[in-house]
Amino acid sequence: METLDGRKLLISIDQIPSPGSVKMIAGEGMVWRDDTCVGTIEAREKRGDLYVLFNVEFPKRLPPDPKIRQELISALTPVEH
Repeated sequence: METLDGRKLLISIDQIPSPGSVKMIAGEGMVWRDDTCVGTIEAREKRGDLYVLFNVEFPKRLPPDPKIRQELISALTPVEH
């Protein structure tokens, strides 16, 4: 995903997101200034957390083509570690 400031983030997904689920990524949100902090600009600028809201649509029916069906089933089956 691309952030508002143009950085590209790779978000790891450890489970299939459901519609409306949220993932929090610590320290990747909007910048806020702490003017009470002494030191460099980098020390005074901190980042909040980034929250990603998933808007997921799942197919209502599986397609009739067996190859495509198997690809979908494989993609939606959790991998055991």
